[in-house]
Amino acid sequence: MGMSDNDDGTDLLVLLPTDRDHENMGKVDAPYNLHWFEDEDFDYPQPGSDFDMVEYTERASEYVEQADIDGVLFSHDVANLVAGALVDRHDLPGPELEPVFLADHKYYSRMHQPNVPWFDYIDLETDEWGDEPRFPAYIKPPFLTMTLLQYRVEDREEYERAMETVRKELPKYTEPFMDFFDTYVDTERYPLATRDMMLVEEPLEDWTQHCVEGWVDSDGELHVWAISDHNYYDDGSLAIDNYSTPSTLPTEAQEELIDIAREAIVQHGFEESFWNVEIFRLADRHVITEVNGRTASVWEPLYEGAFDTSVYEGIMHLHADNPEQTQAVAPDWEPGSDYETMGTQFHVITFGEGRADEFLDFEYARSVPDTDVEIFVDPEDEIEQTRSSGFWLARFHLFGEDYQEMLDRADEIRTNMLEQPELSPEPERYT
Repeated sequence: MGMSDNDDGTDLLVLLPTDRDHENMGKVDAPYNLHWFEDEDFDYPQPGSDFDMVEYTERASEYVEQADIDGVLFSHDVANLVAGALVDRHDLPGPELEPVFLADHKYYSRMHQPNVPWFDYIDLETDEWGDEPRFPAYIKPPFLTMTLLQYRVEDREEYERAMETVRKELPKYTEPFMDFFDTYVDTERYPLATRDMMLVEEPLEDWTQHCVEGWVDSDGELHVWAISDHNYYDDGSLAIDNYSTPSTLPTEAQEELIDIAREAIVQHGFEESFWNVEIFRLADRHVITEVNGRTASVWEPLYEGAFDTSVYEGIMHLHADNPEQTQAVAPDWEPGSDYETMGTQFHVITFGEGRADEFLDFEYARSVPDTDVEIFVDPEDEIEQTRSSGFWLARFHLFGEDYQEMLDRADEIRTNMLEQPELSPEPERYT
């Protein structure tokens, strides 16, 4: 248990803090005492079976009373569930557990969204899937992150191959969630909360993807922080080339996305929380990808570089019950295609399997002069493919006025990083 002491009398509990949380909250010049509530058994981004989520929640609850905590901070989809339970129990500023659960459990979230595709669930105990399975389909776990165990399947054969991996890998991650839901969620109202299942839904074609991020203040008013674009490779692999902010969509198109996002957040019932809504934009309709009851904290560098502001600072003010300060640090941004500086977050991806140093030049990745490279693996790690979108080896950021120039520079960096570019999306770009 660590503590950052600024002593204005406002004490904030940081739940299951990540390295990113320590780095970004620690550098915010805000007058709050931060209590870092760690757990040695917790692994980010996916908790392993050794992590006891209920025990952690109860221990955190005791600490809230013991230390007279005024608010809770969270940045990911495990910490926000714990936060919801603590908000309910101790009447803290923040989102209640029910809307957080509804957003985190993607099947129930679909039931509280406008603009949904067809969807159903696969019961992993019985293998039942609605009245009649249909293909192609997109399958994903109801509450894991970073596209883990998500697959597009074209037919029964691909489905069975994907489900073989799901049955092997999914139990490694679900136990902490199941125990938590059984303890804190109304399972009579939400019986699928503790069911071993996969969400299955309509796979969409010919779309662009965008993310509206914002917050709800203590009066229930919804605010928009920014809109970002998800830029995919063009080879149909479902691999994300990069995220970029601000969005370059026309004003009217962005305002339509904002309206859809607002409706989804209201339907979920969020209060005093950051949120984001990912949306597919098709020629004839818009379809929500997913709703998240927290910020996309991984985009902190984009917000810093593009807007000279910190979403972490906004979060801290909001959960210290100072929403006017959140508004004060919000980006100076309006929907539209004009911008002064664009931030881009590029990914280094492989579809190969084997030792990580067979795919990534670690020496080069650690020496790139004009960006910050975050490496996700150690050289001796074994890479396995557990999603349709490939394995992320690393990511880095570039900033500027010309998107194509940044894309060209990113491809140059990735060309030097990749040991086997032929196993990456659009390999002809890395030769």
